Amino acid sequence: MFEKQDVQGETASYTYPIHRVGITGLAFSGSIKVGQQITSLAGEIDCLAYLSEEKRGTHMSRMVRAINQLIEQPLTFELLRDTLLDLQKNLETKACEFRIRSSFILKKKAPITDNIG
Repeated sequence: MFEKQDVQGETASYTYPIHRVGITGLAFSGSIKVGQQITSLAGEIDCLAYLSEEKRGTHMSRMVRAINQLIEQPLTFELLRDTLLDLQKNLETKACEFRIRSSFILKKKAPITDNIG
């Protein structure tokens, strides 16, 4: 039977360190929860993992899976934190990060009229 080789988990054969690897500029659409308000947003997301010096790489498909889980529900601080901690554990890395670039409009009540805009 054919066994798959974990190339990314092998010890690196080169002498220069690679400090982080990841996916950059992945377009996404989703939503964010601010207080009780949920607002749509679209933008780009990066997912980066920091490697120990002996690692050759990481499993990028796990990063895509984490991003997909992240954007399936409204973004919150807790969701970001929990997703990053799970990803860090799954990738067996010392740290990982998301970088999210997006614009969204946050609607607020006017102080005098209570109109939302």
